[in-house]
Amino acid sequence: PPPPSPPDPALTMKEPGTVYDLAWYPLMTSSVPSTCCFLSTCHKNPTHLWDAFTGKLRATYRSYDYADEITAALSVAFSGNGDKIICGFDRHIRIFDVGYPGRDYETRALIKTVGGRRGQKRRKIGQRGLISCIDTTSLYGGLYACGSYAGSTFVYEEKSGKTVCSLDAHQNGVTKVKFAPDASRLWTGGRRDDVIIEWDLRMLKILRRYERRCGSNQRFSFDISPNDGGRFLLTGSQNGELFIYDTLRPPASSPTPTPTAVATTAAGGTASNPGREVESDPGDAGDYDDDAKVAVEAREKPVLRFKGPGDAVNSVSFHPSFSQQFPYFAACTGERKFWLDVFDEDDDEEEEDDDRKHNGGDATHSSTKKSSLR
Repeated sequence: PPPPSPPDPALTMKEPGTVYDLAWYPLMTSSVPSTCCFLSTCHKNPTHLWDAFTGKLRATYRSYDYADEITAALSVAFSGNGDKIICGFDRHIRIFDVGYPGRDYETRALIKTVGGRRGQKRRKIGQRGLISCIDTTSLYGGLYACGSYAGSTFVYEEKSGKTVCSLDAHQNGVTKVKFAPDASRLWTGGRRDDVIIEWDLRMLKILRRYERRCGSNQRFSFDISPNDGGRFLLTGSQNGELFIYDTLRPPASSPTPTPTAVATTAAGGTASNPGREVESDPGDAGDYDDDAKVAVEAREKPVLRFKGPGDAVNSVSFHPSFSQQFPYFAACTGERKFWLDVFDEDDDEEEEDDDRKHNGGDATHSSTKKSSLR
């Protein structure tokens, strides 16, 4: 049978530029209209808070650069309890109070310079790159995780901004981070990376790897089931397939070495050496030894795998009431396609002969090899 026609949108909110990111209010309840809202950020514009019932603009949160011009956030998220807005920029974040729109915000630099005394070489440590994705949790006093296009993921305390840990295992930019409902695990995925990594935030180690096809710079999202302790992981892929993994099954074993996480804890140490603070050099983010690069890691097997409606499945989301009695999720498909027409040398020779005949045998007007990109 033919696929069903897409439903008409209930609301349409128009942004003046390319939309970078959006985030629903975490405590949204349909029976309480004041909680039905979401954030959006777009190119060269401030962050907007929209009413999900009326489609009207509720508030605007403006960020400014060094020239006092409005700059757009690359990623946005509500804090775990919904009273703060966290916006990601280049090597820093800005935090707004939901109740105070405008340009009042706190800036937290994610990178700092150390050394420079007694002949020490000055160097920068922390999280470098554009902050591409943010996820938050209200547990443990409030935490937020930031992924960057430099390939690193850092977890911070919400109140103080102190680094809890850093997780480096992606060779390319991180485009999605997601906490487990109990905040004991964290999932990260990146562009041009066929693996989603599950981290144990208590032991600071990699638990599992989940496979998907992601060979381009396009952002591919994934989601964790909300009501069963984060049991199921849902992800799309570039070849149009959808995968559902069971994250509570025993992990697959691998005899090969794995890239280790460079981590700092809130107490100032690592999982292997809790009494000593480790400063992660941003220049080393995403680098591995030769053995780790060529290692073939054990990857989990999906419990469900099926073909989507067509193009690359770039975004997925579980229904908030997802369960065995209500097993529904949403998926978005689409990708940019380039059509390249290349004319071979035989076509060029024919065109050159035609030009000579047209110009009375004059060969000064020559054709060149053509290639067009539509």
